[in-house]
Amino acid sequence: RKYGFDKNKMVIITPSDFLLIKDIKKTVSIDACCYITMTLVEDGRMKKKDFIELMKSYRAIAQSVNKFIIKLHPRVNSTFYEEIFHGLDNVIFTRDFPNCKSYITHYSSMASTAALLSDIVVLHELPGHTTPEIFKKVASHIVKDTEGIIRIINQNIPSKLSFTEKKN
Repeated sequence: RKYGFDKNKMVIITPSDFLLIKDIKKTVSIDACCYITMTLVEDGRMKKKDFIELMKSYRAIAQSVNKFIIKLHPRVNSTFYEEIFHGLDNVIFTRDFPNCKSYITHYSSMASTAALLSDIVVLHELPGHTTPEIFKKVASHIVKDTEGIIRIINQNIPSKLSFTEKKN
């Protein structure tokens, strides 16, 4: 009875993203790299022209892997991605969270979900954006350029510590 509440009547909750893990783990892990999108342009955190340049650099990532899955945020404008990645047969767009060998994001809360599925979760830090420490803790790698992402993904470089070990 701390703070006057009966602990036996409390329910422990978790971020809703974690509720996905059990079902995702039942699916076969795909030999693919997944880019977890964010509403960078939609929320005014990045100018459209800067975002387009970033995504053009991500074409090189897509071209360097067997399969590149773009996990679209529910509010993201998919047209940007469809136009930039048009013509690449190995690119798949989805709103569902896939079970992949590796993941890329910036500072999405889904980074934690990815870290529970893979030992390769690359956080691409963006100029002028602060990456919260909580996301840095779940990342296997933190990079500032596309070349670093390609190297990590193609060399299959896992974290030295698993997410479980990191949280201790």
